[in-house]
Amino acid sequence: MVPILVGLWIGLAEAVAVVLFSALYFHIPISLNLPSLATVLYLSVATPLFEENLFRGLMLQGSMGFADYLKERGFIGSRRLFIFLVVVVQGAVFGALHLFKAAEIGVFLLHSALGIIAGFLVWKFGSLKPAIAQHAVYNLVIAFLV
Repeated sequence: MVPILVGLWIGLAEAVAVVLFSALYFHIPISLNLPSLATVLYLSVATPLFEENLFRGLMLQGSMGFADYLKERGFIGSRRLFIFLVVVVQGAVFGALHLFKAAEIGVFLLHSALGIIAGFLVWKFGSLKPAIAQHAVYNLVIAFLV
């Protein structure tokens, strides 16, 4: 239960920070939206489940097992460093796949950071649940406030 709560709180903090930064720096107004039920389900269930299983499940957790294999055979010296690098790379790939225009470096950096934080949650707790919770709350808050 604690990992899920950590994910929920981190997702909420990220979303509030992004909304406030966007309002103050880019002058994007904060508005209270009421998205449709389909949008809510898509943003809070389908998207987090798919993206977290792909990026943090397949890429990160798969690489953790591969790191053990490489370490046992002497191909890498530090399992922790290898996993740290995988966390950063999967976050960057996550950020890159959220780009819609090449000029949106801010979108890339934001989503890369969100992906890296989710990666560290999975690494710390050994479960996708906190990352899914983080992703779901972040998406919902953004949907309601932007």
